[in-house]
Amino acid sequence: MWFKKLYVGTIDLLSAIVEKIAKCNLACKIYKAVFQLGVFPKPKNFDKIVSNLVIEKDIAYESSILEGNKLDVYYPKNLNKKAPILMWIHGGGYIANSKETVKNYMMTLANKGFVVFNIDYALAPKYKYPSQILQCNEALKYVFENAEKFNGDRENIFIGGDSAGAQMASQLAAIISNEEISNKMNLKPSITNKFLRGVILFCGLYNMDSLRATKFPGIKTYMEALTGESNFENYERIDELATIKYITPNYPSTFITVGDIDPFVDQGKELASSLRALGVKVVSRFFENKGLWHEYQFKFSVKEARKTFKSVIEFLNDNSKSMN
Repeated sequence: MWFKKLYVGTIDLLSAIVEKIAKCNLACKIYKAVFQLGVFPKPKNFDKIVSNLVIEKDIAYESSILEGNKLDVYYPKNLNKKAPILMWIHGGGYIANSKETVKNYMMTLANKGFVVFNIDYALAPKYKYPSQILQCNEALKYVFENAEKFNGDRENIFIGGDSAGAQMASQLAAIISNEEISNKMNLKPSITNKFLRGVILFCGLYNMDSLRATKFPGIKTYMEALTGESNFENYERIDELATIKYITPNYPSTFITVGDIDPFVDQGKELASSLRALGVKVVSRFFENKGLWHEYQFKFSVKEARKTFKSVIEFLNDNSKSMN
């Protein structure tokens, strides 16, 4: 607990310093370094998990942006039938991290009987919005068209993400399920809604109107890097990132979680409540008085993280046609 308080306190202190830096590029470099503090531990018996998997790395997916367009695929060696697919979008404030950051967790998921596509995308500030969401849709096209090569069932596709990746996963699900936003963006989704079985959202941001009020460390820097606007709320396309404005009863079944001391906790609870009000099936894991910070779910040493992992497996199984 003392380490957690020290880590959070360090992040808050660095955030206060960095937010005073005028140059976005320099601030981004500092925050990228800070992200390296959040190393996610391997689960127990990880070497055995890896030995059970087929691992194919750095596969290029066709993209209009020739940077970041790589993905890894993990699936069990003993698959004897087509398995549900999960495409994962990593977090990192749009400016940092990679598929390597979440590979341990994704491999552990794959070991439970799933085909996991762990994708990279071009990072801000070099690449501004909508580069990242366009690449997510392009990666999904690769997943759909090549599913059978990896024994994946393309009629059972899930999309998931953590932090900024959760925002993109939620937005991509909205694009697939709601023509209003796909038409607004002039973006044809790579799959239709009938192939999308669910979305998994860890510690994400979904409402741009209240985003600054979360006081998430570095949020101004991340959003300026992504949009090119220091007052990101005034960015002309900011509403496209606000998933909560584009959910409908057609939105896919959703698993959503966030730590109780994560600054994004209200964002997660608001989205879950709004989805339920529309009749969308929602499985949520929220907490009280547990001291769970941002991205708690990747820390297998934490009891609540292990319980969340089991809940994710149940969600995937319950919403997969081939598993019922």
